[in-house]
Amino acid sequence: MAARYTPPASPALVLRSALTDETERRLVAKFVASLPKEVARIATLLQQGNLQELREIAHQRINNPRLATFGLAQDLAARMLADYRGGAVSETGLIYSRFQSALSQRPIYEQLLPVREEKTEESADEIAAPADYLVEPSRAELVPVVLRGYLEDSIFHALLEAEASEQGARMTAMDSATNNAADMIDRLTLEMNRARQASITTDLMDIVGGAEALRA
Repeated sequence: MAARYTPPASPALVLRSALTDETERRLVAKFVASLPKEVARIATLLQQGNLQELREIAHQRINNPRLATFGLAQDLAARMLADYRGGAVSETGLIYSRFQSALSQRPIYEQLLPVREEKTEESADEIAAPADYLVEPSRAELVPVVLRGYLEDSIFHALLEAEASEQGARMTAMDSATNNAADMIDRLTLEMNRARQASITTDLMDIVGGAEALRA
């Protein structure tokens, strides 16, 4: 027999009672029917105390398909390239969180189009004259392929950085919550022990006082 689960105070508070009264049963049934399908299912499982199915639902939600996929990067790159070529935008870029550590994620802006020329510290004399290379296939055919690959890889890299930043922030937040909960448990346990010790001391003093009174 499954153990009954007691949820925290919420609109589903009605569902955790024994529901022996027929009127309450009807009210709960009406309330559950008004909820979205998935929420109603969870509310019903809470009422039944079905922990196994609740764990399965949680597992499905936690293991959703990841957002950072190369297919998404390809779609974004195609739209970005089409807007730039069509003249809808004069500059395209990405704003995302760059992962530095689990404790640090830095928001940055990265311009993708037009492609910026890398600045070098070489003097004019050290820069050789541009060579005339023979390219096959032709430059007109090669440049669009290289540009599309550059955009796709840059966007996919940004998606991975953002996903890593999110997971790092989640881990840090959950670690802090765990430590705070542990500190709270220790503090409350100490207060409970002190209160119990004070109660025991008071009872002992009453017993000793009563015994002394009887002797007198």
